[in-house]
Amino acid sequence: MKSEESRMIGAAIVLATLMMYLRLWALILVLGHTETALRLAIPFALLALTSALIAWFLYKNQAQNSTPQAENPPQHPLEFTTALLFAFLFVFFATVTHFVVHDFGTSGLHILSFMVGFTDIDPFVLSLLDGKFHVTEGALEAAIMIASGSNNLLKAGYTIGLSRNPQLYYAAGWLALTFFISLGYVAIVIG
Repeated sequence: MKSEESRMIGAAIVLATLMMYLRLWALILVLGHTETALRLAIPFALLALTSALIAWFLYKNQAQNSTPQAENPPQHPLEFTTALLFAFLFVFFATVTHFVVHDFGTSGLHILSFMVGFTDIDPFVLSLLDGKFHVTEGALEAAIMIASGSNNLLKAGYTIGLSRNPQLYYAAGWLALTFFISLGYVAIVIG
């Protein structure tokens, strides 16, 4: 892989994280959770803007050394199996979230949010935003922050473990840091 391509991949990984925050914020707003969207606007904006700066830095300033990598052909993201998996995960997370909130309350929701981050968080967030769970807007905000943070931690692990490309370690470091920033925000601001 050429060093130019490697720099672009590191920047693209971080830009994808930026887009996750924008997508989640738009979902929250569109699905009628205006209070939660307003409360998450500042942390999401700061994480998105910092991600944009880091992506620019990675693209412009990353070292020129890289190792060749084999390329896998891209798959179509809207395949039928992907849609089925998303539907299954939506129903699964709605069911699990119902039992966790009912039996364990907000503390259980925080733990579930962390665990869900190691999967696809969109079905989980959509099931939370559906509004059938009796959780406060603060609990909803915390769950989204925790899930997005742990999802970034998973992506950092993927970046390090699957790429084995030292030029991507900076991108992975930023993803891991967003996990700790998210937990700090939940602990300090949401409480």
